[in-house]
Amino acid sequence: MYYTIVEATLSAPSLSMLEEALKAANLIHTLSNPELVATVFAPTNDAFADTLESVDLTFEELMSDVETLSTILLNHVVP
Repeated sequence: MYYTIVEATLSAPSLSMLEEALKAANLIHTLSNPELVATVFAPTNDAFADTLESVDLTFEELMSDVETLSTILLNHVVP
């Protein structure tokens, strides 16, 4: 059985920050396409936290910069 990227994200509690980021970047619809065949390098909550700490940025600050957020997320999707 295959899942869309969004379905897989919603089923994993360790990806809740990714889910929130996908919503903030308005990418839910795009990545819910069942015909999209791609590999997603999905950062876990721990990966988000570690990276944000290393760049001295809060999750809320990242979520408020939709353009940067969208670019970062789409760089994690490889057709």
